[in-house]
Amino acid sequence: EAMAAGCPVISTDVAGIPELLGTGGAHGIIVPQRDARALADAIRGLVAEPGRYAQLSRTGRAQVEGEFNVRRSAGQLVRMFAGDRT
Repeated sequence: EAMAAGCPVISTDVAGIPELLGTGGAHGIIVPQRDARALADAIRGLVAEPGRYAQLSRTGRAQVEGEFNVRRSAGQLVRMFAGDRT
């Protein structure tokens, strides 16, 4: 939701989050679980680098728009229920 709103995202490496945020911090910043220092450093980094903040805002939103397109997802479901698994 934050990415869809155009906010840069900092998250942990839990579940499917790394896949959404991309490798190398392409769409957001990933920090280790339970690492308060890493989280604080990531927040400070975004505050100190307005260009990176803006970049992650743009690329994160684009990622969500591309991955969670309701029309495309609905089409995939229709094909799946119709027996076409492509």
